[in-house]
Amino acid sequence: ACVSGRLVGARGVESVSAVANEADHQKEKAQPAPARTSTHAYAEHSPGQLAQEYFPFSERIPPYETTMELLHLSYDIYAYRGLSSCDEILHSNTTRPLPLDATCHMYETSLLDTQVMVVSRPPGKAELAKGYVAVVYAGTDDFRNILTDGDIIQTSFGTYSNGTYPFVPSDHPDIEVHMGFNNAVFKHGLFDRVLETVQSVLKKHPHYQLVTTGHSLGASDSVLTSVAMSQKFGPDRNVLCINFGCPRTGNRAWREYVNGLSNVGIWRFVNAVDIVPRLPDARFVHVGHTVQLDKGGGRAYFFHFGNVDRGLAGVPVGWEVEPFIAPIYNGIDHMIIRYAIYLTDVVGFDATKYYPH
Repeated sequence: ACVSGRLVGARGVESVSAVANEADHQKEKAQPAPARTSTHAYAEHSPGQLAQEYFPFSERIPPYETTMELLHLSYDIYAYRGLSSCDEILHSNTTRPLPLDATCHMYETSLLDTQVMVVSRPPGKAELAKGYVAVVYAGTDDFRNILTDGDIIQTSFGTYSNGTYPFVPSDHPDIEVHMGFNNAVFKHGLFDRVLETVQSVLKKHPHYQLVTTGHSLGASDSVLTSVAMSQKFGPDRNVLCINFGCPRTGNRAWREYVNGLSNVGIWRFVNAVDIVPRLPDARFVHVGHTVQLDKGGGRAYFFHFGNVDRGLAGVPVGWEVEPFIAPIYNGIDHMIIRYAIYLTDVVGFDATKYYPH
């Protein structure tokens, strides 16, 4: 394990300053709209009426500082492409070293080009108050081909062993996920190595929060990993997944199963008209909650489609097709730097106004 010695400001990504001029575009988008009366997923109630501790873990919106910590890791892992170990990250001349006091326990790029890192940070000096161990995935360069290929295949979740799929629960035998995402997480024993590393950290620090994160295809990997981790650790261990620009990951049975896990909180941040969260095709659906970052601030949509009986808002009509109406921006808005700029310079300017609560 390697320990980093970098001091990062409370607002997150230091290297955003290098492209600060691009923030003007995002700020202009954020200003014209009138302030919303509520940015909470519970649209018919005020935040004061809904103390989050009364809701299951899966429905508690993570604090802004937690989101920024995981955005930081999702952003920085791209700088480590081409490196092969935690030692190389610690001793390289990368412009984005790990946060102060963070420890890298595992870093590798698999045979399928899955770039993954396991990192921890102690309590008191981390944005997550209890300390955390995070599984962080990077995206890939060919996301458009993977998400738009007409031959995309759905497959049973997890690994295949002795004629069975041990990650497929007996009460949800028909859950299926995107085969490419599934292979990225589980092929060649990658998940087993990640799990062993996480177990080692949590054995020494049992109170650490277990989190997963990533951007683009790395975001989809983080979703599958969070669900697999919840199975391995059981219902007493909460798993928080915060990701950025996540595509749809599985079928409707997958959504029913994952959204029923009270110890798994999945929060998918979507920047403006980012096209990737609207892909692949309609056979695939989202799990967890959608946090739309748009003019006027961020708004959380309960399990994406909401719940009429509980007065919970779903994504607006037209959300699925909006990027196809604005094709100029749908790829640009997917860039991780766009998420960093918006969450750092717009939301960070006034989190009480622009961040869901």
